[in-house]
Amino acid sequence: MTKIPYFQEVVIMSFECPHCGNKNNEIKSAGPVQSQGHRIELKVTKKDLDRQIVKTESASVKLPELDFEIPAFSQKGELSTIEGILDRAISSLEQGQPLRKAVDPEQAEKVGQFVDKLKTYRSGDNPFTIVLDDISGNSFVENPHAPNNDEAMTITKYDRTKEQNQALGFEESDGNYFQKKFSGFNYLSPSL
Repeated sequence: MTKIPYFQEVVIMSFECPHCGNKNNEIKSAGPVQSQGHRIELKVTKKDLDRQIVKTESASVKLPELDFEIPAFSQKGELSTIEGILDRAISSLEQGQPLRKAVDPEQAEKVGQFVDKLKTYRSGDNPFTIVLDDISGNSFVENPHAPNNDEAMTITKYDRTKEQNQALGFEESDGNYFQKKFSGFNYLSPSL
């Protein structure tokens, strides 16, 4: 259990096998699902690449300038930095390149060009926007100016749709939502 300043408590789980080299890092919120989702938009420059990010599994990550998205529920929750998020995306795309080159060289070339663009973002050579949209409301981007506002970051809260509530494991009963099952460290949510 770890307390992140100006955020909340989280559970960080890390595993590394010295024999096979397998690694697993995961983060889970230790608090309840928030009553609203939120969208965090940050204008990133080179000095922002080391900002910490808590990305829950229900959060999507978007880079609008590249029309790139890591969809919600496609990865486990993680504690990382902006640079770390980019590193993970780059390594995931590069991992399939040998097969792509053999099967579809044209597609492999396009992916290679896209990876090169991601690498310029990771190096800090190009300012860009990162959008973290979390329907659970439990993701976080570090504010180095806390408790003051961060001029480069905008946080927008929103009411979840019925589909988003269902994706979080809530069911509708007479217009009220309740959690179908207790999972992880999320508490039962009051009616919305």
